[in-house]
Amino acid sequence: MSGEGNEVENYRPPSGVVTKHRAKKASALLLYVGIGALILWVVGPGLASERSPGLDYWTTVAAVVAAFVVLVFLFIVAWNENLAGIDHGVVTLPFPIRKKAGSRTRRIRVEEIKEVELKVNSIGRRGAELKLEDGTRLFLPHTVFGELGTEILESLERHVRSRSGGGPGVLHPKP
Repeated sequence: MSGEGNEVENYRPPSGVVTKHRAKKASALLLYVGIGALILWVVGPGLASERSPGLDYWTTVAAVVAAFVVLVFLFIVAWNENLAGIDHGVVTLPFPIRKKAGSRTRRIRVEEIKEVELKVNSIGRRGAELKLEDGTRLFLPHTVFGELGTEILESLERHVRSRSGGGPGVLHPKP
């Protein structure tokens, strides 16, 4: 983050955080591919044999197909996971959100943010609830920005509060 006036203009995760994220992502992807190969290696010979298809055969086929559907879903989720950042006043989210108009996006301009409330959500995660100008609400856990998450969300809250001329923000620290 840069100077006081532009404290929310730019933030890129530190290189150590990026490296750790890429290692976790690669490990997850390799694990899913490995599990898929293991499933084929274990059940493949039974599926390829020329015996009469009975209930056990079709149950095995259904289980293998279900396992691969789950693995493909996990692979897609891991592949699309990104780190959050702020670049020239545009917040890049690690996940897509659906706006009130129905469109999906991973990017929000800081100017679109109408309110920021620092709080602990219903499952005990610290972060910030954002309300956008169009009425869209979303919760950003402090962990999406890595080690500096709390400070970045506090800076964002101060920036939005000062821009709107509002009073002090609300901070509900973790008990």
